[in-house]
Amino acid sequence: MSELSENYDRITNYTNSDKIHSRINYQKQLDKKVFSDKFRLINNLIDSLATLTDLYLKCIFMKQQLSLRYDDNVVMDNALLNQITLNYSIIFLLENTFYGSARVLLRQFFEFLIIGKFSEYDDGRIVKKWGSKSTNSRENIINFSNDVLHKLDSKDVSAIKEMWQELSNVSHPTRYAQQIPYFLSSDLHQESLDKNYRNMHYTLDLFFMLLCMNYHLLINWGRKTRGWYLGYHKDPMNNWKLENEIKEKIKPAIREYFNINNKHKGVNSKLKKVIFQYRQNWSVAK
Repeated sequence: MSELSENYDRITNYTNSDKIHSRINYQKQLDKKVFSDKFRLINNLIDSLATLTDLYLKCIFMKQQLSLRYDDNVVMDNALLNQITLNYSIIFLLENTFYGSARVLLRQFFEFLIIGKFSEYDDGRIVKKWGSKSTNSRENIINFSNDVLHKLDSKDVSAIKEMWQELSNVSHPTRYAQQIPYFLSSDLHQESLDKNYRNMHYTLDLFFMLLCMNYHLLINWGRKTRGWYLGYHKDPMNNWKLENEIKEKIKPAIREYFNINNKHKGVNSKLKKVIFQYRQNWSVAK
């Protein structure tokens, strides 16, 4: 086969819409089989976090209706309510093989989580900027680097900063952000499969890390909803019983995911370091 003919076949194999759909379906079935345990655990975590969010939201509404004290934080609220749509959007993309597109949302999710937690410790500056009605002044725009990360310089957030840079690289138009093309030609078939496997594996792990961070922020949110009672009825709706039941589903799912990833100890260590730094007290942030 001539070089011209071979290049022509390669191009038509990649740009033909019927073949593209066929390859996506093939990759989808392959990913479903190879990553079945990870997809199962991530889906379980997503559903559990959504249920936990709903529980805490009802408690907030109840406190507000009863005119009981609740320290509202619109930035934190927004981060946690948005996570439901983000989580289901990301898993939808991943289950349909589009890890490249999912990474853009991973970065957005990451920034939501960092800003949401930081807003609890910054004396209301982030909340004020968030609620500003002025859209033209840069003073009222939240700059993730200057307004958040640099304010945490007194804390050890080195892994968080590195992860933000990594997520920026895979979401901005860089060479790291591209979805590996599906099977450009038959001789590249195995190479393409290998690259897609590595990229899907990597993206699932990043998503799992964010779900663990999401869980931590939700627990902090839940603590703010405690302390309301009606006379001697400390928990009239059995909310905390349900909360504990959900937690008992989440904790083993997290452990199981890390156990599945044990052969990738370097990856596990990286994920755990980011999660650990996120869980630290940021009260000294100024």
